[in-house]
Amino acid sequence: MSCSPSIALEEDYSRATVFGIPLARVTSDQAVSLVDRLIERRRPGFFITANLHYAMLTGRHRQLAAVNDRAAFILADGMPLVWYSRLGRRPLPERVTGADLIYRLCRRAAEKRHRVFLLGGAEGVARQAAENLCRRYPGLKIVGTEAPPFRQLTPEEHQQMIARIRRARPDLLLVALG
Repeated sequence: MSCSPSIALEEDYSRATVFGIPLARVTSDQAVSLVDRLIERRRPGFFITANLHYAMLTGRHRQLAAVNDRAAFILADGMPLVWYSRLGRRPLPERVTGADLIYRLCRRAAEKRHRVFLLGGAEGVARQAAENLCRRYPGLKIVGTEAPPFRQLTPEEHQQMIARIRRARPDLLLVALG
């Protein structure tokens, strides 16, 4: 799947650069709206929830900087990033955690009838999360779950996983991988 920078939503938010990461200056509500816009555009895209560890890894691994450049937006998932932003002229309004955002996105997906796929966690975790989320948000349509092994996938395994996700045709793919 290729994601071009043209799907970025820069016109919808300003950014604060913290430890070299261009973080979206948005609230949780605004983040959900940005995801809505990505889904409405019907083009592949992704966003990142970054914590301090991710920022440190980005500083050490150039390939993560390239990933950041292709992201539609990056959210501050760690308070140290928010605190540091307050030292500059463009403070972040709040911490927007991936863990909290999942609930907000699933509530919105149930309202808008978006198709959701859960990827990550140990065997059975995504399936259990899907059951819990469907109970919590009646009408939520989980179209698949996948728990890849905690190791590097072979090229064939990777292609098969991508094919399964594509066959499910999710509007929203929630990924929880370290």
